[in-house]
Amino acid sequence: IELSGSSALFDVRDTITLTATPRGTRITYRAEFRFSPLAAPVARTQPALVGEKPSAGTVPRPTRPP
Repeated sequence: IELSGSSALFDVRDTITLTATPRGTRITYRAEFRFSPLAAPVARTQPALVGEKPSAGTVPRPTRPP
């Protein structure tokens, strides 16, 4: 799944990947930002506002009650 958007301050592309694993589904999310010249100084001086670590997790498959 890929989503994109833009504003006066930045363009963003979000990518969500779903992968089947033996334990469930791995969901990976990534957001890529391209900052305008106006917003670039804030992105450089306030890195907490634009975290750079991709995160991934596993969601267990649903089980049926016995």
